[in-house]
Amino acid sequence: MKKKVLLPTAVFWMLVLGSVLASCDNRADLLKAKVDKVAGSLSASFASIRESEEDFIKTASDVYSHLDRYNLSPKHMDVKDGGIFDTFEGNKYYYKTVKEGASFYVSPMKPMNDTIRRAVGAVQLLEQPFKKSYDKNSDLLTGNFFGVHAPTSIGMLYPWIDVVSQVPPGIDFHIFEWYTRGIQSTGETIWSKGPFVSLLYGWVEDIAAPVRVGGKSLGAIVMPVGIDKVNEKYFKNETENLFLLGHDLTLVAANSPARRALKLKVIEDIDYVKQMKENSFASTAYQLSDPNQSALIQAVAKKISSGEKSFEESEGGATWVFFVGDVKETGFYTVGFLKK
Repeated sequence: MKKKVLLPTAVFWMLVLGSVLASCDNRADLLKAKVDKVAGSLSASFASIRESEEDFIKTASDVYSHLDRYNLSPKHMDVKDGGIFDTFEGNKYYYKTVKEGASFYVSPMKPMNDTIRRAVGAVQLLEQPFKKSYDKNSDLLTGNFFGVHAPTSIGMLYPWIDVVSQVPPGIDFHIFEWYTRGIQSTGETIWSKGPFVSLLYGWVEDIAAPVRVGGKSLGAIVMPVGIDKVNEKYFKNETENLFLLGHDLTLVAANSPARRALKLKVIEDIDYVKQMKENSFASTAYQLSDPNQSALIQAVAKKISSGEKSFEESEGGATWVFFVGDVKETGFYTVGFLKK
């Protein structure tokens, strides 16, 4: 009969400790891999949106450079003449009555003339490539906008929305930061400086670019990414503690475990409707570096700002391990953390 070999107590606890440490290292490695994977996937999604916008710009610029190739006949635009456009509040603006494809907003604030009709016809030529640019990235986009400001404000939005109930007549697109950012570009696509409020779509991060012909900007395309869609696709269903930061360290999105663990508040906690102001960027109160944040959160902000990708911070007797990933397309950060 074999005798049982009993390990000395010290050896036993060393083995236990080694097993625990190995388990912690494994959890940390898995979390770091997850953070990098989410950052890479999100960056690839943002890059795909940019590429779709660039494709649309090329198509639109070609169309506007060769309008003589197309029939821009002003016939059959009005419903009364067999067309699909009707007036709203007299002649303040025209809208597309068919509830499919893109919706149109045409606001001359005066009776329609042939010049404006032909301009609308030019925009209509782009409806299908415009739809395609959205459909390719519909998992993150909230709705595309393409507009020109001459000879009058003409806007195209996809998917279709009821412009009559949501958009007042007489809008000059230049009042919107996203439009001026687009038309003032010399040709390149430009991401917004951070998430902001769209009164149509809520919190978004968008990319804008001009349609240029002969060195002049005729209009702009804007493709807004819904922050709620980003959260739904990349963070909501993850079991690890994960959150997303803007380039200025604004808390853009976080899953429930992360919110509970560090009492995080993200921009989606703000009721954007109550702000009642288009183009409102997130309050600095939602930045990790804000003085009102906890000492732990402010310390994390300093480490991320200094470029550290993995580090530890302690608070109240607990030590947390953080990992940071770069969303290279927009300069955002994905962050994951666990208790040591």
